[in-house]
Amino acid sequence: MKTFDPQAYQRAFIQRTEAEYRDAFPVSERSFNHGKPFFPNGTSQFGRFTDPFPVFAADARGAYIQTVDGPRLLDLWCGHFCMVLGHPLESRELTAQASTFARSPLQLGVPTEVESKVAHLITSATGYDQVVFSTSGALASMHSLQIAMATTKRSKVIRIDGGWHGVQPWGLAGSGSPSGSPGIPEEINESVYTIPFNDVEAAKEVFERHGETAAACVAELVLGNCGMVMATREFVTSLREQCDRFGVLLVLDELVTGFRVRYGAMQELFGVRADIALFGKAISGGMPFACIAADANVFAGAVSRQLGSRFPADAGTFTSHPATLHSVHQTLKHLRLVGDTWYTSVVDNAAWLQSCIRALFEFHGIDAEVTGASALSSLAAFPIATVRFGSRASPDRGCRVAHWDQETTNIQFRVHTARQALALRGVFAWQGLGVVSGALSPAHVETVVDAYRDLVPDLASMFPAN
Repeated sequence: MKTFDPQAYQRAFIQRTEAEYRDAFPVSERSFNHGKPFFPNGTSQFGRFTDPFPVFAADARGAYIQTVDGPRLLDLWCGHFCMVLGHPLESRELTAQASTFARSPLQLGVPTEVESKVAHLITSATGYDQVVFSTSGALASMHSLQIAMATTKRSKVIRIDGGWHGVQPWGLAGSGSPSGSPGIPEEINESVYTIPFNDVEAAKEVFERHGETAAACVAELVLGNCGMVMATREFVTSLREQCDRFGVLLVLDELVTGFRVRYGAMQELFGVRADIALFGKAISGGMPFACIAADANVFAGAVSRQLGSRFPADAGTFTSHPATLHSVHQTLKHLRLVGDTWYTSVVDNAAWLQSCIRALFEFHGIDAEVTGASALSSLAAFPIATVRFGSRASPDRGCRVAHWDQETTNIQFRVHTARQALALRGVFAWQGLGVVSGALSPAHVETVVDAYRDLVPDLASMFPAN
């Protein structure tokens, strides 16, 4: 008797899904083929690529992306996690942006009043004294480490294995780099030391060896590049203690976490305060913005114009762009206005969505894991999650290996086929799931669950639990 072959079934499913995807999105395929020769990786930003081609958007409203092909897709990508309120920012306060942009849409090169308004809202919400604006998370991350170096007069960096701090030298260097850091000078590679995530003892060992020469320890509260795995309170507390012990500045990269589960820094839920914190995505309103927040004494030793030699972290032609800052200002005002009730509804929707998908997988015996689980009793879930297909063989499902090791996780299926299959069912997903925004209602959550219900027979055949 011929035995059932899950891998053969998976190959057939992949071929069938790709054919249906091509039929459903022919205009996107033509648009992709037109632009493909002009870009090294086929698209202008590789993170937006989907094999065999990405869906192209014509517009976006509320919780949906309108594709150039006609189908409207429920958006779980939210512009690289930026659109926490949906498309566009829908409220009376936020629609006022249009008239404001009309008055000052371009870079003026002189100060505008909105600069101090944004700074006041951020510092009031986070408790830091001052901010330095930037145009991207990568720049803010890099500059925060250089500020730490200028302040401490040290040149080494400690970071977390698997962490993501943008495309910048110290964020890609070190033993925790996923690709060996091509293009990074060897002297920078040798000056970055990595710590396994949530490993308190390993953190102590790294600080014992390198703490006296390290300027900064940079960490995320949720490892975004590893599928949204949350730090434990014990781990974050240990980083704070080791930094204090060795005179290292703790830099918490809250570009993804800040203002996403509460109005202000997520670090407060851990009972820890960073020396330098980074904020951006959730408060940008979809515009290119990030900022470095710290107390005045940190900036005074590195950035102040009173210094004979300073690090110009606040330079940049498009820094403090009026249109960007108006977007940030209106987003922050709206988030402050809606407050705890709004944040609770977003987190509750995320927890419900994740639990429903987990229950489906468990009931039907599917070897797949939903990320986004909270390590804090005060938080029901983190409102961004992925699905790891075929992940239960991993020796450590919470670590970086579990997300990117092809021996334990079907990465190709998660990144490409799952996006195709869900798009055919009306959902634009990121790595099998994605972002719960404020525009996502319980009815929208049910749409995502229904899409997975429709996929259950195929998934159970392709990824049977042992």
